[in-house]
Order: sequence, then structure tokens, then C-alpha cells
Amino acid sequence: MKVPVKSSASSSPAPSRTSAKKEEATALFALLEEHEHEQVSLVYEPSSGYRGIIAIHDTTLGPALGGTRFWHYANDRDAFLEVFADDGVIVDPVGSPAHSGREARGAFWDTVHQLTERLTFDVKDVTVCGNEAAMVFRIHAGSGDEGGIQIDAVDIFEIDDDGKISSMRAYWDMSRAVPAG
Repeated sequence: MKVPVKSSASSSPAPSRTSAKKEEATALFALLEEHEHEQVSLVYEPSSGYRGIIAIHDTTLGPALGGTRFWHYANDRDAFLEVFADDGVIVDPVGSPAHSGREARGAFWDTVHQLTERLTFDVKDVTVCGNEAAMVFRIHAGSGDEGGIQIDAVDIFEIDDDGKISSMRAYWDMSRAVPAG
């Protein structure tokens, strides 16, 4: 979002780097005021490459709730299973049998990861409405040095009152897969 900025810089035809930085800072403060943020923190942790923006609207009632949780899991499978409610359901893709409960979700994970050596996701967009979220992304799957395939997908998540995924429905079509390149 670009915010118009009024500058008190000189009227010289080519603004200096310093005046450009002042305009950027002024624009940032205008955004803070426009969106009524009390505090915005930019965070970077070099060893992990973590980058984050924390925006707090109001601390009148005390410290803000929420944030980023860091937790060490033995492996990605354990982390994946942990984010689901005990009775959480995966339907992937929609139209195939549901995977209900931790054991079934674990078997789903195992099956998917037996099909390919390399599986990555390129997230394009996430939209959250109430207790649901839609994630638009591209799946990259392959083995060894081969290029593999790419498939565009949409996952719809429902989140329960404990912040766990109660339902994940995946929309993708293998007939639309293309060679990675």
C-alpha cells in the first residue's frame, strides 16, 4: 500500500538519498497512524533466516495475545501431526476418502512421502476469514536430480477453539500437473 507523503525537503530537482529515506520513514509512520497500530516490530534472526513483522493494535488491557510459536519436533511428520485436533480430518484431494484421527493422518503423511523424495510448497496467498483459511500454493514434487512436477493447489483449513486444525480439504488435479522447470 502506498501512502502519499508530503515532504519538507528542498525544491531541488533530484532529492538526496537522505531526503528519500526521510520520505520513506514518514510514509511508514503514516501507515501506522492509518491502521491504528500502537507498535510495529520488524524482526530478523540471521542464523535461521526468520523474518517477521509483529503489529500490535492496542495494549490497554495488557500484553497482546498471540505470536509465533517455536517448538522443536523430532521431525517434520511429528510437527505436521501436532497442528491437528485429535479428531482432525484430512481430505486430500477432495473426493478421495477422509483421513480421520492421528493414526490415519500419520498414514497419509507416510504415503505421500513414499511417493516422492522431494516435496516443497510455494505459497502464493493465504486468506483468513473467521475460523477458516484458504491457502493458494504450488506443489513441487520430484526424486533425485530429476526435475519432477508442479501442481497448483488450494487447501481450505478449519481451525477449532484450541487453535488446532479440525479440517483440511485439498483441491488439486493430477491431470493439470506440469513438468517442473
